[in-house]
Amino acid sequence: MLGELLRKIGRNTLVYGLGGVLQRIVGFLMVPLYTYYLSPRDYGTIELLDLASYVLAMFVGLGLGSAVVRFYYDYEERAERNEVISTAILFLVPVNAAILVLLHFLSGPISRLVLGQDGNRYFFNLVFISLAFSIVNGVLLSYLRAKQQAVLFAVLSVLQLALGLGLNIYLIAGRRMGVLGALYSGVITQAVISVLLLSLIVYEVGLGFSTPKLKGMLRFSAPLVPAGIGMFVLNFADRFFLRKYSSLSVVGTYALGYKIGMSLNALLLTPFYLFWSAYMYEVAQKENAKELFARVYEYLMLGLLFGALGISLFGPDAVSVLAPPSYWAASQIVPIVALAYVFSGLFYYFQLGMALSKQTEFRAYAVGASALLNILLNFLLIPRYGAYGAAWATLFSFLVLAGLSHHFSQRLYRVPYHLGKLVKATLIAAAIFGCAKFVRLHSLRLNVMLHAALLGCFPLVLWAANFYSPEEKAIVRKILLSAAGRLGFATKQTVGVPAGRP
Repeated sequence: MLGELLRKIGRNTLVYGLGGVLQRIVGFLMVPLYTYYLSPRDYGTIELLDLASYVLAMFVGLGLGSAVVRFYYDYEERAERNEVISTAILFLVPVNAAILVLLHFLSGPISRLVLGQDGNRYFFNLVFISLAFSIVNGVLLSYLRAKQQAVLFAVLSVLQLALGLGLNIYLIAGRRMGVLGALYSGVITQAVISVLLLSLIVYEVGLGFSTPKLKGMLRFSAPLVPAGIGMFVLNFADRFFLRKYSSLSVVGTYALGYKIGMSLNALLLTPFYLFWSAYMYEVAQKENAKELFARVYEYLMLGLLFGALGISLFGPDAVSVLAPPSYWAASQIVPIVALAYVFSGLFYYFQLGMALSKQTEFRAYAVGASALLNILLNFLLIPRYGAYGAAWATLFSFLVLAGLSHHFSQRLYRVPYHLGKLVKATLIAAAIFGCAKFVRLHSLRLNVMLHAALLGCFPLVLWAANFYSPEEKAIVRKILLSAAGRLGFATKQTVGVPAGRP
């Protein structure tokens, strides 16, 4: 059963991951575009606009995307499930429109709050329009996740990325529109995807409305709003501290390093969680659910650490290739942010008990406490250490968040996690990264080869440290022998020569 479970998770994660990989590729393609056609100040402005949109989305979206997935699995009949989706849509669209009008009148004060005296309310009006479309899209895409339609989800993600990339190149590089080009691109892309999704999904589910279902979803999602604000603080509050204690140029440089460091989120965590956040309710119905949850945790943890180590090793090389020297300081924070997102990934996994029990208020408690810690650390570290202090504040805060998430969820639904394995694997990854810091070659090609070799050592050192169980080692040996046979490296017995004879 475990093998079947892992294959299904792996298959769907790979499909969802297609969008994540393409998103990272597009992101890396956009780095030269942004850094050569936008000044660090403009890059910092775009970063702050994105962050303002993120925090507003927590209020406007009301966390209905997560509620849709959770309540979809409360029903077996198709009509009931369709009514969950249509109820969320019919509630969110008019509420979104009303909030958009209100935000239009508040765009001036919000602009000055976020960007200071150089604020531009027209920038924020464009941000608000894009936000309205993206929130509706989030709920509609949650329906595809609930139905486990990974392929259609990936196709739409690719379409959105291609449209966004083309518009960014045309408007920023071709028309030289700067910040406005990036904003227009976002509005057009979100609007096109929204119209397409509404046409497909409303035709399929109809327009039924259920007040009891809406009340249930709002009760479930209400604690997710303050939790979302807390996650915003954890992920992005450091930019505002950096703007206050340094400059927009430092914000832009830090944002580049952070973007590379959090690649783990798009490449592994997001694809996994897009599938897992719906599939875990199905797994919970199995007799050995707790054992399966514990094993999935181990493989997720290994994947996160392997990915973080790879990003830490190759991140500085990526910065030197993708950006001009004015951005190279970003490479110093990449490994710290990468490790922070390992604990971010574990936080999302550990909140399993809160989701299954529908007690999402505990997520708000964990995130709120970690956010307060993050604000304190930003206040203490950023004035003295700048961007470096911001990165360490992020790491410590996510570590505490993962610990609190584990503590609360275990009280609600105990799973036999092996946390000692996490400590052992993290120390081994840190030791390998430390070796790379002591050996720095002047050739980019040689550096890449060295880092690839060190990354390949990670699973081998884990093997030598008896990290894997005897069952897992046996499976690996079987896979390697099978692969060797297919490649033609057969033993003498295989080709008909008796053992022990020449």
